Amino acid sequence: RLREVVVLRDVYELPHEDIARELGISVSAAKVRLHRARRRLRALLFPLPGEEHADAV
Repeated sequence: RLREVVVLRDVYELPHEDIARELGISVSAAKVRLHRARRRLRALLFPLPGEEHADAV
């Protein structure tokens, strides 16, 4: 779910409205998913000292 919203926004450069329509969710839900996906990706790419992540996005 999180990967899909990042691809639609950052690769295909779709606006939030089109992402919401494509995923069958509200615009606000699309924005929340994008925020959560970027936060998780940031944590995976730039972990804080002492943090380890074994899972991928």
